[in-house]
Amino acid sequence: MATPRVAIVGAGIAGLAAARVLADAGCAVRVFDKGRAIGGRLAHRRSDFGGFDHGAQYVRAEGETFRFYLEEAEQAGAIARWPAMEAAAGDGRPVYVGAPGMSGLVAPLAKGLDILSGVTVAAASLSDDGWRLGADDDSFLGRFDALVVAIPAPQALELFEGHPVADPLLGATYAPCLAGLFAFESLSGMPEVAREEDGPLAWVAHDGGKPGRGEAATIAVHAGADWSQSHLETPKGAVAAALLMALKARHPALGEPTHVDAHRWLYARVEQALGVACVFDADARLAFCGDYCLGPRVEAAFDSGRAAGEALRATLV
Repeated sequence: MATPRVAIVGAGIAGLAAARVLADAGCAVRVFDKGRAIGGRLAHRRSDFGGFDHGAQYVRAEGETFRFYLEEAEQAGAIARWPAMEAAAGDGRPVYVGAPGMSGLVAPLAKGLDILSGVTVAAASLSDDGWRLGADDDSFLGRFDALVVAIPAPQALELFEGHPVADPLLGATYAPCLAGLFAFESLSGMPEVAREEDGPLAWVAHDGGKPGRGEAATIAVHAGADWSQSHLETPKGAVAAALLMALKARHPALGEPTHVDAHRWLYARVEQALGVACVFDADARLAFCGDYCLGPRVEAAFDSGRAAGEALRATLV
């Protein structure tokens, strides 16, 4: 029997978790991602002034499977516990961050996988000989026996252009998040972590204070969902300026920044999940997975990806 060939669209934790299950089962897996680096919203941006986790800020485990994965990742040096957030949470449970950035969390999943970064899958069609994928530059990406789609639900729906196979994804909804990334000469008087219900400073963290970050004077700010929605079409420079103004008003001892940037996460946090582990079509050998299936946590994306991989494995191996 020929080795099953499986394409994974999306190299966030859901796609990589699915890929890991299938690769370990003996499938030939190829992962495509439009970004420059793997991890999806487990994102880390480097600068001359230090690094920034501008997406997901930390992870915790609820279930045994993810807890075991985190323990193995910690032993491999891919993640580390974050004492400041553990103190802020106050419940005695471990809090982890990627090392040296949040994208490090997926490194154990990605090890040895065939990953093509900077490639946007723009076409997916099913024929008698399997799935055929095309890129946004009209190049042919290959034929595959099975397909996992591990990108945000609206992007997956766009890829399938209203095809009924993706209709279950219509029930998923998201909230956006606008992020500010700032560096200073020093952070005198700044707390390691501060949270509010909403507004421009829903989350403020000393990013350089996380383990392995060298105590750089870097701050990551996440605006709340309502503030982000109301400023969604504001130019990036103006968003950064507004977040910086709010930050300095709250912490007037901060001097002038040495670095200012912003990022827009259009699909930052799942508001309405589908309530299923993954969306699977056995006849088409197609699975959709992501946090939109189970809920707005990194662990939910991980679990959904594993469920997609296991569902396809049962049909292929």
